Amino acid sequence: MRFLGRKTRRETAATPAPDASFVFNIVWVGQVFTYLQYFVESQIAQSDARFRFLSNGCDDEQLQMMEAFAARHPGRVIEVIETSKEMGAHGVALDTALELRDDGEFFCTIDPDILATGPFVADFAARLDTCAGVTSGRGVWVDDDVVPEGHKGVAGEFFYSRDGYLFGSPHFGMYRREPVKATMDRWGVGFKSAGPELSDEAKAELLAAGHDYLLYDTGKILNILLQQGGNRLCHFEHPNLMHIG
Repeated sequence: MRFLGRKTRRETAATPAPDASFVFNIVWVGQVFTYLQYFVESQIAQSDARFRFLSNGCDDEQLQMMEAFAARHPGRVIEVIETSKEMGAHGVALDTALELRDDGEFFCTIDPDILATGPFVADFAARLDTCAGVTSGRGVWVDDDVVPEGHKGVAGEFFYSRDGYLFGSPHFGMYRREPVKATMDRWGVGFKSAGPELSDEAKAELLAAGHDYLLYDTGKILNILLQQGGNRLCHFEHPNLMHIG
């Protein structure tokens, strides 16, 4: 396992919360459930976590397929929520789930195109005793996860600045809910925050942190401000997860 992030001493982790403590929110768009449901089957098979489906612009046929899938996995897929009839930003669906549902101590998200080949939750959960959040999910198509020189934005596939600062990944995230909510309330941001709509105060904080871009992908601004508040964000790539893309 390769641990990535700021150069810090690795503490001895406490016993991690069990898999069943975590509910992974999966955002579905368009017609992709037809093809990607089998990847979610692998996530279910390799964990004891629970899952929530968030429909973002899916038609009635896709919703019916999701409901049928949930019925085949009672207790594992806990519900299907239509967050929007029209396809919108990925982060809007996540913010909707965070607002509508309280899953306890944690808030988690995973992309539906991530294949699980073995157990994975416990290794991430172990990080949450010292990290406010831990992300993962470098795509198999990505050669470099560092923002290119002169780039005007932080796209989803870029997890690090050129000086090693961690922006995190939008593809897989396990967070402690309390610091995330505190950060959202403090700065008026969410997973959906992209940059132009921010308050002057929030923009000034990003500038003070040294990360001034025109646009930011899902969760990047939240992750920066989470760290600006004194919280630790972690990232590593797990050998039992493969982000197909």
